[in-house]
Amino acid sequence: MHRRLLVLRESNNDPFWTATHSTPEDVMLVIINGEPIYGDPKMMQTFFDTEQLESLDICGVEKSIHFNSQTSFHQTQKLLKNALRRSSRTLAPLSECGN
Repeated sequence: MHRRLLVLRESNNDPFWTATHSTPEDVMLVIINGEPIYGDPKMMQTFFDTEQLESLDICGVEKSIHFNSQTSFHQTQKLLKNALRRSSRTLAPLSECGN
């Protein structure tokens, strides 16, 4: 069984409205199979030491990621970009920022 948990910043008293109108900046925490993966730095620091987290800029908001790999998230992203460039492809952005 796959377990996933998404915690969003409340932007309205209606949870359905919040779920359908949230932006990438509203994501506070993502947990997959019991493992915190991504979220607001303060939330992620309740699970990991700061050195275990990488900082990301998502639509002008700082987020943290715990990338459980031998290479960092940023290194992996760079490797993917280079590999895709050789095939005349590009890596999609992490999020699309809107107004």
